[in-house]
Amino acid sequence: TDESATYPIQTQVDLTNWMVMSCPSTGPSGVIVGDTLIYAWRSQNASKIFIATLNINDQQIGQHRLLNAISFGTQNYPVIAAKGDTIGIVWQENYSGATDVYFSFSTTGVAGLGITVDTLTTSMSATQSRPDLVFNNKKFHVTFSDVIGSDIVYMEGNITNIGINELKNNNEI
Repeated sequence: TDESATYPIQTQVDLTNWMVMSCPSTGPSGVIVGDTLIYAWRSQNASKIFIATLNINDQQIGQHRLLNAISFGTQNYPVIAAKGDTIGIVWQENYSGATDVYFSFSTTGVAGLGITVDTLTTSMSATQSRPDLVFNNKKFHVTFSDVIGSDIVYMEGNITNIGINELKNNNEI
């Protein structure tokens, strides 16, 4: 009735205390699974992707951690997709002057994210950026920009009992 001017329920979900001093080009990504909000964002303090959970009934934060603590690059633009305990995340990472798209997934919920990380674009030259992710019919669908926007690339990967089948790539749109 107030054209979305008020939101009666709110809570702080970023415990890294990121201060926005100007208009950032990055933002959070989240999905709701059952009564849990699963969300990811880039913290300015660490230039890394964080992953967290929030119970939407009592507003209590559950897990809150770095997605991939062993990364040496600057991470940005996380996107999450999930259904049940199957969760995937893609992000852009710049390391040693190369910008690539990275992917992690788990079939055991948030706890399994970041344990195994794949670089989806190692066979591609130049810059790959701004990834997006959808999970549908036991497949992850990834799109991203190649060479600063000149091509949009699509990949898909099938979830199996033992992991993800190789993502098919180079289906340029």
